[in-house]
Amino acid sequence: MEIRKNDLGQVELHARALMTAHGVGSLGFRFSKGTKQIGALHMQRRRSATGVVNIATQITLSRKWATVMPYSDLVEIMLHEIAHALTVNAGQPHGPEFQAAVRRIGGRATRRCFSPSVNIDGTPRVKVV
Repeated sequence: MEIRKNDLGQVELHARALMTAHGVGSLGFRFSKGTKQIGALHMQRRRSATGVVNIATQITLSRKWATVMPYSDLVEIMLHEIAHALTVNAGQPHGPEFQAAVRRIGGRATRRCFSPSVNIDGTPRVKVV
């Protein structure tokens, strides 16, 4: 079986289009070298007149995972990270505000861990029943 490889340039264009469509297009985007974390939102803590606030700075996707995952999985990961950016100062990282934001922008991945439909080598993941 031949494993389909995604073009990373196209993945980045699609990721940036999603970010722009959902109001976080000003954030940075890059691919990471890691494989344990498929996607992540990076932020900085800043002091303000009202206390410390988090400011979203960039979204990263694992280069290796982005190469082998189906686009439907990549979209779920991106929507999950975009929802984090939209709720960066919510009380709980995966709490009700975050979950509502995921659903509002069309995502389903509201849990912390996402189970992709393929393994890291691109082979289909076998579901244990």
